[in-house]
Amino acid sequence: MAQDQPSYKELAQQLRQPNGALGTQVAEHMELWNAPLIDLSFEALFCKASERLLEIGFGNGSHIPRWRKQVADLHYSGIDYSATMVELARANNRSALEAGELQLQEGNLMELPFQEASFDRIVTINTVYFWPDTLAGLKELYRVLQPGGRLVIGLRPKFAVKDLPTVQHGFQLFEAEELETKLMEAGFENTGYFLNEEVVRKVDEKEHLMFGLAVAAHRPA
Repeated sequence: MAQDQPSYKELAQQLRQPNGALGTQVAEHMELWNAPLIDLSFEALFCKASERLLEIGFGNGSHIPRWRKQVADLHYSGIDYSATMVELARANNRSALEAGELQLQEGNLMELPFQEASFDRIVTINTVYFWPDTLAGLKELYRVLQPGGRLVIGLRPKFAVKDLPTVQHGFQLFEAEELETKLMEAGFENTGYFLNEEVVRKVDEKEHLMFGLAVAAHRPA
């Protein structure tokens, strides 16, 4: 890594909770880097017209218009831990916000500001690595998901990223089966996953074949 570049520890901190100018740059880069995973995760939701969707950790929100075009009258709500990301996402979706077509707010996964069974679908992408308590986080998602509703967790599987330098700093990594076990422990059922091979990325002159993983589960009806 060049001397004028942030350290991998600093990048890991920004991936956890982007803030400031560096966080803005990291978020833009991640939207591009993770575009295949973002779309895989949305496709795995099987959203239907007029359903209520909650996204945990929407980043700069530049993918939201793309999603909304795919499903008629999609009622999108988003929560993000980063004030910087909320500000960016609001700017990137200003017209839809002003029209009352979506909601974006700062918040914490562990204490979601919603009543039980508020959403038909929930999605979160590249956040599970940073939850302070995986099981408690899943139970909170279970609480706000409608009975019969579908949850999708998008992530990079452990086998694909365990050697990347950034993840050595505070990431909790999962294979699909490990996350399915946690989901069932939280009360979910009908778990399954989608695994996509993406492209080779070069990090520190080493090539890494990237995979996108979307793990799905349902709250019992």
